[in-house]
Amino acid sequence: MKKTKWLVLMLVLAGLLGLPTVSRAASSSFSQVAKFTTNSITIEWIDMTEKVSTPSLPATIVAYRVALYDEEGNDCGQSKALSSKIRKYTIANGEGLSSDLFRNIRPNCNYQVELITYFKTRKTAEGKVNAGKLLKTGFFTLPGATEITSFNHRSNQKGLLVTWDPVEGNNPVKYQYQIYSYKGKKLSSGIKATNYIKTSSFKYYNTACRIRVRAFYTDDNGKNYPGAWSAYTNIVPQPVMTSGKCKSNSKYRVGIQSNGTMILEWKRVLGATKYDIYISTKKGNAGSYTYRGSVNTVSSREYYATSVDTFKGKPFAKNKNYYVYIKAVTNKLGESKVNYTIRYALKTSN
Repeated sequence: MKKTKWLVLMLVLAGLLGLPTVSRAASSSFSQVAKFTTNSITIEWIDMTEKVSTPSLPATIVAYRVALYDEEGNDCGQSKALSSKIRKYTIANGEGLSSDLFRNIRPNCNYQVELITYFKTRKTAEGKVNAGKLLKTGFFTLPGATEITSFNHRSNQKGLLVTWDPVEGNNPVKYQYQIYSYKGKKLSSGIKATNYIKTSSFKYYNTACRIRVRAFYTDDNGKNYPGAWSAYTNIVPQPVMTSGKCKSNSKYRVGIQSNGTMILEWKRVLGATKYDIYISTKKGNAGSYTYRGSVNTVSSREYYATSVDTFKGKPFAKNKNYYVYIKAVTNKLGESKVNYTIRYALKTSN
C-alpha cells in the first residue's frame, strides 16, 4: 500500500515538474508482416496503443528511430545513414501501423532491427525520452540472382554438366533448376545443394533445351524464400561424329576415301534445323576452321551422313590429319556451343 502511494506521489510530482514519463502499457511492437527483397527490407511495426502521459501532462509520440544491424551487430557493411535512421510521424491518437524501408543492403543475410520510440509533452516540446529499445531478429534479405557460367551437352552422350555462380551471403541456400525443351515443354526440374548439375543419365541428352536457376533460403519453420530466376541459358547439344562404318549406310566408313572425298556422320539433335560443318588442318585454333557447308534437317533421320569433296579448293590429301566439328543450328535457341577439346582427327582410310 505504501509502495502504491509513493508511486502516485512520484507521478504527480513528475507532472508538476513537467517531466514526461512512460506508461507501462505504452509500447510499440513489430508487426508479423515484413517485406523482403534481394537488397531491401521493409520493417513494419504497430504504434503505441495509448498516449504516453502523466496525469497532468499528456505526451505524444513524435518519432521512431529504426536501426538495422547484421547478426554480429555491425552496420551491414553500409554507411551509417543506411543502417540507422530517424523518421518523424504525426500520430493523432498514438495508434496505427508505421513502416520503414532499408535499401541497398546485402543479399542473403540475416539482420536484426532496433526500434526506439521518442515522445514529448506539451510543455517540453524539445524534450525527448527513450521509451525503451525493442530488438528483434529474424529479418533477412532474399538470395541474389545467379547466372549459368558453363555447360557441356553432346548429342551422342547421356551426360549433362551445367554450372552456375554460387550466391553470396551468410545464409545456407539450395538451388532450384528448370529445364525446358525447344518447344517450351518442361523436361526436368529439381533441387541441388551444390552450384552445378552433373549427371551421366540425362534423358533428353540429344535435345535442344533451355535452363534457368534460382537460389532459395529455408527458415527454421521450413518456409522457402526464393530469389530471382537467372536468365535462361540455351543449351544446344554439340553433334558428335560416329566412327567406323556409317550407321545410316554401311557401304561407307567415316573418314577420307580413296578418291579424296571425306565422309562424315553424326547423330541428330532434336530441335536443329540444319548442321554446319567446319574443317581445319590445325588442332586447337578456332580461327583456322573453315566452313564447308550445311546439311538441312530431315525429321525421319536419326543419323546424318554427308560427303565433303574438297578443302580449300583441293581434294583431301592422303595420310594427313583433318580436324572437324559440327554445329547444330536451331531457329529458337541459337547454335551449339562447341567444346574444342572433342574435335576429331580424320586420317586417310586404307
